[in-house]
Amino acid sequence: MKQKILLVYNADQGFVAAIKDAIHKAVKPETYPCSLCQITYGFVSMHRSWRKYLNRLPMEKLFFHRQDFRRSYPAGLNNLASDFALPAILLERGSELILLLGKDRLDQIKDVETLIIETDQALKDTS
Repeated sequence: MKQKILLVYNADQGFVAAIKDAIHKAVKPETYPCSLCQITYGFVSMHRSWRKYLNRLPMEKLFFHRQDFRRSYPAGLNNLASDFALPAILLERGSELILLLGKDRLDQIKDVETLIIETDQALKDTS
């Protein structure tokens, strides 16, 4: 069965939004609303170790900002509505969306290494 990992950021899309986000993360990181962005991105680009990890995963990777995720999955899939708190990492398996790491857990993770360990464990738990 074909699987996809979905990385859904609690951020707006677009160049201007990206600049605002970068400044917000640098100036007031404790109030920045997207812990997934905070963990996986530096000032302008994805952390190398996270990119390498994602490249090793044997499934398609889909990246979403909040509005394009809601457009792509307006009603979620069979078991998971699309109105849960963001950010989130999900697994799409057939017509099922599985929440691997939700906002509450992502908000507690502080570094890429821990995120990799937790993502790996969540993927193992769903197999």
